[in-house]
Amino acid sequence: MDFFKSSFFKDSLAFNEKLKTLPIVKTTFPELNYITENDVFWRELWRMMDEAKDYIWLMTYTFDDSVSANHTLKKLIEAQKRGVKVCLLLDDLNNRANKDLKAELSSIGGMVHSLNMIAPYWTEFRLSRGQFRRHHEKLFIADNESIMGSSNITDDYGGPVYGSFDFVDLNIIMKNVCLNQIRSFFGQIADYYNYNLDKDLPNKEIIGKYDGKYADSIFRIPKIDLIRTQPPHVEEIQDFILQKIYESKESIKIIQPYYYPIRKFEKALLSALKRGVSVELITTAKRDQPAYTNLKNILLLDELVKNGLKVYEINDKLLHMKFYQYDDKLYTAGSFNNDWFSWDINNELNMVVEGEKEVQKINEIFTMMRNRATPLDPTMKVGLYRYCKIKFWENSMAAGDWIFNKKRALQAERNYKKYRDFKQTLKQKNDEEAIEALKRLKGRKYRKIFMDWDDGLGDKV
Repeated sequence: MDFFKSSFFKDSLAFNEKLKTLPIVKTTFPELNYITENDVFWRELWRMMDEAKDYIWLMTYTFDDSVSANHTLKKLIEAQKRGVKVCLLLDDLNNRANKDLKAELSSIGGMVHSLNMIAPYWTEFRLSRGQFRRHHEKLFIADNESIMGSSNITDDYGGPVYGSFDFVDLNIIMKNVCLNQIRSFFGQIADYYNYNLDKDLPNKEIIGKYDGKYADSIFRIPKIDLIRTQPPHVEEIQDFILQKIYESKESIKIIQPYYYPIRKFEKALLSALKRGVSVELITTAKRDQPAYTNLKNILLLDELVKNGLKVYEINDKLLHMKFYQYDDKLYTAGSFNNDWFSWDINNELNMVVEGEKEVQKINEIFTMMRNRATPLDPTMKVGLYRYCKIKFWENSMAAGDWIFNKKRALQAERNYKKYRDFKQTLKQKNDEEAIEALKRLKGRKYRKIFMDWDDGLGDKV
């Protein structure tokens, strides 16, 4: 019997031909890869740029004129020339990218934008805290792949091959996951400054186009979300960190390069320690930021250490990883530092990942770094000269916070609304319940400023 003349073969062939005409959607799977070797970060970044077919969007805090940064710009130029839509969003303070290469990218249709430009604050005499509110986010997306983490686009963040090998970073590659949220975030930033992500289409349309072509995987394991901070109104990262500390029952693991005492954070950690939660912190013994260079961890963490906090210091490199892990269930990682700038001033972006497999991977990184670190020496002393330098920077930051803090104006505005509403309540109800509620309100100093008692009730409170 000739198989190719059999009815079975003919029926199978007909069935396969029919399958070709059906609208079957290709199934994609979510994928996360963790990069702790900085040279691998560069290779993966450039690979994604080379493989991109439709668009590349990159947002970073520092982009300089170094070899690796210039190579990155050349990759972007090559991508734009072959028809990929490129958009580059750079914080204005650290936008030191090669001017000729930026101009070439712009001339062929690439979008290059500076965020929160400093010059207008001076030329228009708008000196305020806003000029210090930098875009510290670090985010890259090309078609269906993205990178979020801690590396800036400079040689400093390369390894022994592509850079100076000064920093130890954590970058996370995401494939087929969180794409819609990332594109939406780029759109929000661009819309805020009236910038375009694409030369030909409005931001809403271009985001919708790529949302349709490069959709998130239908599989939501692991579960990933973006959280951000844009002080003083949006503080999703701060709220998440505090909430999870107060909810933790067993363990908290933290890696932070620029640890600085934040009162509400330390209050939350003390609460966790007193509940019996195991809290471990890996931080750095030396820092690249001038404001933190002379700080010693024993001074910053003394009270927490006395209450059971376990601290480990990295001595050989500048630690630049940033993440918090809670009860071996979920973690948050990204650009957010546990310092005054991230908690109170800068724009930041983190991812929240929930899933046993992914938390295990972050735990392995934590263990690797802990094995590399040295336990904090609680007997370390600080000399007078270093102590004076520490106090100088502390007072400088405190003065800047006092002068430029918009949060005070925002809080005053909220208090005004609060007292205005209660005044209206008193006028309408004029009863003891409302008066007692007003007595319990905090901020009595605002009462004389905002309350105009014209009904005699002021005397009763």
